[in-house]
Amino acid sequence: MRDEDLGLACPNNMSSSASAGPRTWFITGCSGGLGRDPAAAALARGDHVVAASRRPDALHDLVASHPETCRAVALDVHDPDSIQAAVEEAGREFGAIDVLVNNAGGAVFGALEELDDAETARNLELNFLAPLRLTRAVLPLMRTRRRGHIISLSAAAVLVMSDAKAKALIDVASAQARAAEAKGQIYGNAIQNIGQSASKA
Repeated sequence: MRDEDLGLACPNNMSSSASAGPRTWFITGCSGGLGRDPAAAALARGDHVVAASRRPDALHDLVASHPETCRAVALDVHDPDSIQAAVEEAGREFGAIDVLVNNAGGAVFGALEELDDAETARNLELNFLAPLRLTRAVLPLMRTRRRGHIISLSAAAVLVMSDAKAKALIDVASAQARAAEAKGQIYGNAIQNIGQSASKA
């Protein structure tokens, strides 16, 4: 599958510009590859990253290599209080959140009759309620500044993400964030195997 099929290719007229200044990224599920790769790509661009994970100690090397621009925060996406605390910490550290990446997620496997209600409910909370709560927590910060970008990754994206696609994700999101900033808008993206959709929040 090509980068264009994922909607991750960055248009030539929206290429990166160092003069735009650093963006602050809040990325969930950063202890694993799909969250860690975009974090590393954003840091390589000179942006700020708040790397959120249930295991922030697993991000020690990322923070150590970018001590001025990367912060690891503890986040349990099942816990609304943990979400609010992590977002507030991000605001204290860098003053804003320009891009939210809802990456944390999971799946349950088995025949339908084998899955109990508690297991199914926890998975629905992880994949639906958690991104909703994170978006709700971050939106006031974005609305105050009249700009922002929200990216949600689906499970299908996990199967086809690569280092190149991670960098492309950073490129296109940064470009669209700059375009939204100029218009005083907040954009949301859903990255999945059949393309990318964008809508104003």
